[in-house]
Amino acid sequence: MKTRILLFLMASAGVSLILVIPMPSNAQSSPQWKGTITKEGDVIVVRNPKEPMFRGEALTFIEELTIPTSGPRDLYLISEIRNTTLDDEGRIYVLDGKSSDIKVFDAAGKYIRTIGRKGQGPGELHLPSQLSINRTSNELCVVQSSRRISFFSLDGPFLRNLTTSTIWGLMGKVDSAGNIVLTEGLVTPPDPSYALKKFDAKMDFIAELARTPANKPTAFDAFFPAARWTIDDQDNVIYGYPKTYELLVFSAQNKLVRKIQKEHDPIKVTDAEVAEEKKDLPEGITPAFSKFHPAFRNILADDEGRIYVQTWRKDPNGQCVFYDLFDKEGRYLAVLTLKERAMIRKGKLYSVEEDEDGYQTIKRYAVTWNLK
Repeated sequence: MKTRILLFLMASAGVSLILVIPMPSNAQSSPQWKGTITKEGDVIVVRNPKEPMFRGEALTFIEELTIPTSGPRDLYLISEIRNTTLDDEGRIYVLDGKSSDIKVFDAAGKYIRTIGRKGQGPGELHLPSQLSINRTSNELCVVQSSRRISFFSLDGPFLRNLTTSTIWGLMGKVDSAGNIVLTEGLVTPPDPSYALKKFDAKMDFIAELARTPANKPTAFDAFFPAARWTIDDQDNVIYGYPKTYELLVFSAQNKLVRKIQKEHDPIKVTDAEVAEEKKDLPEGITPAFSKFHPAFRNILADDEGRIYVQTWRKDPNGQCVFYDLFDKEGRYLAVLTLKERAMIRKGKLYSVEEDEDGYQTIKRYAVTWNLK
């Protein structure tokens, strides 16, 4: 007799996700992983087949809360959610890109406060792009495209600014040691590139983890394989350059410790996708579109070390809703169906959605894991 494994997730950036996997109750007939794990020097190499360990479809989940649930609507109204994060008390921090501030809600969904405001002075935010928490010092870190990083206490007071000076930080997060990981855009012709770098709490350089080519504006490729990365709760940086399906895991000590590889079939770029991208090209930009999509679209991680890789496979509505699920060892477990942005911590899923009036809100769901 078969049981069902039910999975619904969210991971950084608001994404909802769900999965049901048929699994035999007889332990002797349980699915077996068919990949290999070897070592290349000090680096563990995990090679995965095309097919996941588990298969399934459909989903079941329990909605617990719509956030916010109470409070003056003009205070907690969220205009443009850039991303969200969660502290150890279950409080939710929402970076609002339009109002350039951070809305804070307690674990019951009640609006508490707004941190920061639009501007370029102390305690003000200009072009905020990413929000993260240093879980050791309990500080909020806000990376801004205006070459500045601002820090606030979780209770709201402004602490300090850091300037990235000549560094153009496109994406950045802080780890539990206070180190700052940034994607730096290096646009100097003729070979622009992106460099993944780590700095200490004073923005002194520590290490460069990876470097990849950047898109060339004179021959723009809308389907260019841009590098993706995230930081897990153990301060590992999980990085991938999707020209191939390979993830690189760097330890907190900046050492490459694991490679996760998966066989995959490249997905061809359709004529309709090319036509759509050409409509948005600025005048004077020459397209040089790839024939195939990158190997993957994004990388997420949860608080138990599981890794979610968003693929370019699309549903009938043309949405990229399929994610490959890997365990913390790098074994390919399942294909999940989800929306765009998600976060899961302590068994709860937080999903960015729209309410009946078309306003962005966050929903929380109870998650049941039965993967054995």
